[in-house]
Amino acid sequence: MKRLLFFSLLLACFATVYGQAGKNKQATRIPVDSVVRHSYGKGSAQVIDGSQNVQTRSGGQSTNPFAMNGGQQRQLPARINAAHNLAGNAHLTSSNKRGEPQSVFIERKRDQVQLRSAIVRSPQETAYAFFKETPQLNIPKPELQIRIDSIETDNLNMTHVKGMQLYRNIPVWGMYFTFHISSENERFLGYTVDTTLIQPKEVRFKAADAVSIAERDLSQTTAIQPLAEFMKKTLNYEHPAVEEIYYPTQSDVYTLCYKVLIRPNVRDRWIYYVDANSGEVVDKFNNTPSDGPNTGSGKDLNGVTRTVNTYLDKGTHYMVNTTKPMYKAADFSGIIGVFDAKNEMKFHETGSANLATNNSATWSSPQAISAMYHCTLVYDYLQNTLKRNSFDGKGTSMQAIINVCDPNNGGGYDNAFWNGAIVALGNGAVNCKPLAGA
Repeated sequence: MKRLLFFSLLLACFATVYGQAGKNKQATRIPVDSVVRHSYGKGSAQVIDGSQNVQTRSGGQSTNPFAMNGGQQRQLPARINAAHNLAGNAHLTSSNKRGEPQSVFIERKRDQVQLRSAIVRSPQETAYAFFKETPQLNIPKPELQIRIDSIETDNLNMTHVKGMQLYRNIPVWGMYFTFHISSENERFLGYTVDTTLIQPKEVRFKAADAVSIAERDLSQTTAIQPLAEFMKKTLNYEHPAVEEIYYPTQSDVYTLCYKVLIRPNVRDRWIYYVDANSGEVVDKFNNTPSDGPNTGSGKDLNGVTRTVNTYLDKGTHYMVNTTKPMYKAADFSGIIGVFDAKNEMKFHETGSANLATNNSATWSSPQAISAMYHCTLVYDYLQNTLKRNSFDGKGTSMQAIINVCDPNNGGGYDNAFWNGAIVALGNGAVNCKPLAGA
């Protein structure tokens, strides 16, 4: 039902091009109490208004070459030239299933909560305090339960803290987060998992055993050829790399595994997950980079794992689908693309946004996964049912932009709109949940 609502929203937006008077209309609003659980796709969702947290608080700009600029040509992979015009944020979505990973977006306005103290705290200390004040994140002891990987400050003086969840000092697969700190807001986006779903077991196999198990399995389908010394230095690869990680099994329980990276030849790059207790190969896949059309996977806003079409260019994965009949390689037109406004006012001020990107085929943005999945459904419906090539029947690119903030105050946006070229989707504030997931 939720998918149908979003499908209808997108279809209605795209349909304004060839339907009657394409006036912008507000998205359907669903009144909710900001601190009560409500139905949301798979399981249930909890919407949290962070400004209502009454606890007393104790005292580099990145560039993306695949940018969309209003009135300008956007730079996309290989021979891409197409001009386009481009015309919340207190949500914690989770499942009723015990400990199922939570897709989280929380915003807290600093003028609506008590200041931690007059003392200027470091970004790391601010992030720790945020976790402690938000029990729904399941991170009561952030000093022991998270690892901060990077801290950067952009030209707008907003600080971005990136890291992941740990259990007994070992990473938990997929539990990445980004914490944004500005003078007015604190914004959290990422995943956490209830530690009751993490089952530590006796370690019966060593790292060397995991390598042997993975190599033995891989050798059944792929010849393992020793690399020359020059290639080892080029790839920075002496032997299979192993790291411990808690990885989800088929029963959704996180078990201690060894993640094994194997390069059987100069081209391929295989990833194996081997159970440290049973020695079973829990998962495996060929992670060989290959520029051009690709696929990616990740959990959408309803907590469902989706596989979508993406585009790989020089090691960066872009949320672009070039597999449909409307695609024209000569000028890279006829794409399905998802752009990311990153909850910044820049989108409203300049009409600029970048394609949503990820550094691997496993995506950490549920908004991007949801938007691509649903936009693809709309295209397939138009083509298969109405025999229409894209929304205008002419193969024009279908594009959506996620994480759109409120144009009036920069906060959560309880709306979505169609500006004649692109569908813009807010993350909600009071009356809506993230509209990419509908």
